[in-house]
Amino acid sequence: FGDRVGEEVEALPVPDTVAGVATRAVRIRPEIVRSIQSRDLNIVLERIDLPDPDERFDLIVGTNILVYYGPFEQSLALANAASMLRPGGVILVNSGAVPAAPLDPAVGYVPLAYSDRQQEHMFWYRRR
Repeated sequence: FGDRVGEEVEALPVPDTVAGVATRAVRIRPEIVRSIQSRDLNIVLERIDLPDPDERFDLIVGTNILVYYGPFEQSLALANAASMLRPGGVILVNSGAVPAAPLDPAVGYVPLAYSDRQQEHMFWYRRR
């Protein structure tokens, strides 16, 4: 991530008390930052109507959302998110769910470790 919106720069140093942490930093171009729009909506019940695929989102970050819902509500949330993604767009979540079309059923995930005691996974789903 980041190579199309900015340039790689030196990351801030990690404290000496933390070992084995890989860091990366990207300086985002100002015109990209100014173009970012946040939207506040209930992802289970609402969606933004974006009929033109060129106006849809490339990325939706939905961390700490799906964990509060059961499987039915998670499916509704993913369907609403998928309707707002352009083809090839990605939704990132930290809770595994069962995606339906038009999301690709193959899920990608990576484990994240915040400490020796706290771990979770980041999942991503791509719109077909």
